Amino acid sequence: MAPLRTSSITAAAIVIGTILGGFCGHAPAQELIRTSQSGADERWAEPSAFRLDISSGAQTELKPETGGMTSPSWSPDGSRLVFCGGVASGFGLFVSDADGSDPVMIAGDGTASQAAWSPDGEWIAFTGLWRGGEPGLFLVRPDGSDLVRISHGMSPSWSPDGRRLAFFDATTSPLRIAVHELDTGRSTHVADFGPFPLPWGELVFAHDATALYYTKTVRGAGGRFSAEVRRVTMRDGGDVAVAEGSATRLLGASPDRHTLALLRADPDREHAAVITLLDVTTGAERALFSTRGPTGLSVLGSRTIANFAWAPESPLVAFELSVPGKPGARSGVVLADLERGLASPPIGGTVQYATGFAWRP
Repeated sequence: MAPLRTSSITAAAIVIGTILGGFCGHAPAQELIRTSQSGADERWAEPSAFRLDISSGAQTELKPETGGMTSPSWSPDGSRLVFCGGVASGFGLFVSDADGSDPVMIAGDGTASQAAWSPDGEWIAFTGLWRGGEPGLFLVRPDGSDLVRISHGMSPSWSPDGRRLAFFDATTSPLRIAVHELDTGRSTHVADFGPFPLPWGELVFAHDATALYYTKTVRGAGGRFSAEVRRVTMRDGGDVAVAEGSATRLLGASPDRHTLALLRADPDREHAAVITLLDVTTGAERALFSTRGPTGLSVLGSRTIANFAWAPESPLVAFELSVPGKPGARSGVVLADLERGLASPPIGGTVQYATGFAWRP
């Protein structure tokens, strides 16, 4: 695949209608939900959610009865949503219809976040407080039954078969990466995350769930922060680097788990970012998109590129890109067609402090 023809958000010469016309032929990945913090201060803003129609570029705000939506995750068949919505004490965990209507609270201690529906549809993972006290990572059935606390963890990520759950274990400092086996109920540490105090990069299982890809943080010369993407094998603990660099971060993986999306510092321009695609079988890596240009911001210190998501059963990817001249960390959605080698200018309108994506299956 040749590099995409669009290398910056100033490439408005591409007719967006033509691009979207080609995208909409890649059914069924025609819709995603994006979430954001709509206020001027991310810590205190009211969370918002929007449905983005890929075939038209039209964006509609979702207004669930809960008064807000964060961390949306689709059921495997795309018929329902799990999300964290507003309750009197903060955020509860809700399951609703696909449009956010008829929400039913299945966990309600007021601290729910980071919801993730398992690929087999049997479980929902989320973070919250245990019985209103100790924080933790939880599993619960979609009907609210069988609530169980796994660990004091965060950022859950499912294996393709839904039998393993990877997470950042916060019981140790610095953080460690652990995998929970649903068949045995046991959690095992598989890798050390590194000295950075917060999760950095996604956790991605290999296609057969026998290995896990993660971003390891390190401190280089002079105490400067650096990172590399690594692969740890479940059976023997073998841990090897698959991508190195001063600011490498794992963004996600293709639906078949054979290609990783990485965020790197642009080697040709200071303070610019590049998304690259790494074939884990051959080791070949190519550039997908760059923020190169006068509006480029620091890859480590900004939200220049965020919320990368691969559409299911489709050659489409989407990510948030900061929009120049817009105050308050505003961003728009860029769509890229990997088969046609095209990328769109930001579509769907800008949102403030983008927080997440969820493609509809």
